[in-house]
Amino acid sequence: MIIGLESWTLARPELFLAAVTALLSLPDRPSAVVCTSDIMACGAMDAAADLGLDVPRDLAVTGFDDMEIASLLSPGLTTVPMFAVRERTTPAAGAFTGMRSSS
Repeated sequence: MIIGLESWTLARPELFLAAVTALLSLPDRPSAVVCTSDIMACGAMDAAADLGLDVPRDLAVTGFDDMEIASLLSPGLTTVPMFAVRERTTPAAGAFTGMRSSS
C-alpha cells in the first residue's frame, strides 16, 4: 500500500492518522506501507504501535526524504534519500522527453 502526501495530511495530520489506523485495522491489512515522506512514515509507525503491531515484524514501513529523524527512531526507519531518486529519474525523464519530441 502506498500512502501519498496530500495537502490535507499536512494541514490535518489527525486525518492521516485516522486513515492509516483504519487501513491497519482491516482484517486483511497490508504487510507494508510506503509513505511519501518520513513524517508520514513516523505517523504510520505510531499508528501501528497504537494497534499493537510490531514494526518491522508485523508491518514494514518505508519513508521518503531521508530526514535525520529516520535514524533516531526505534526501530530505525527505512527511507529513500531524495538525491537517489533524482539521479535515477533525471536520465529517464530526459529519455522520455526525447522520445516524445521525436514523434
